[in-house]
Amino acid sequence: MKLLANATPRQALPGRVVRLAELFVAFGRISPMTFGGGYAMLPAIEREIVGKRNWMSQEELEEGLAVAATAPGGIGVNAAAFVGYRLEGWPGLAAAVTGISLPTFLIVLALGIGFVMVHNEPKVVSAFAGIHAAIVALVAYAGWNMMRSALFDSATALLFVLSGALLLCGVHPALIIVLGMAAGPAIVKAKQMFGKKAACDRREAERLRRAAAASLRPGVQAADYFFGDGI
Repeated sequence: MKLLANATPRQALPGRVVRLAELFVAFGRISPMTFGGGYAMLPAIEREIVGKRNWMSQEELEEGLAVAATAPGGIGVNAAAFVGYRLEGWPGLAAAVTGISLPTFLIVLALGIGFVMVHNEPKVVSAFAGIHAAIVALVAYAGWNMMRSALFDSATALLFVLSGALLLCGVHPALIIVLGMAAGPAIVKAKQMFGKKAACDRREAERLRRAAAASLRPGVQAADYFFGDGI
């Protein structure tokens, strides 16, 4: 896939070791957000990877999360695998997945031992009731961000409505994912056949334009950038 194929160039060994350690620490900090499942981690992943460390752009992370959501397994671990591999290949994948999994394992182990002894305590019951309410807000926020990224024209809005209708009718989510994967290329192809520019093409063109503009030095014009293109 394009996102996985365009991995960043590998660094020299000392810098790479530092990056692997940073990946482990970053996802180790995110891991305690496991309450409520992987979707509750997404706001923390976005804040850590895009906002704080600036390792990826918002658009690139959103595309990666879309892949992580449709792949088998938990979305939190899948997202960690995507980011780790995108930045440092297989070693980065191992560091990120270990970072997001190890603290969770230790926390669940400790909670499992302690919960057996105190699960009937009123204060413990009240604490978990509060956690449940907070997790609903986290998952809703993650869903809202994904929806803003995914719905960018009338075709995607129609697919969203149809997918929700199919879910309400009891259709298996895996089948809906497969249908959506088939519908996307079909819609783009149909628009191209009728001479219309697909919304995803416009988004890609705009992304490339912004990237090119950001890379230009002061005083260098966009037309100059393409002189000698291909050398």
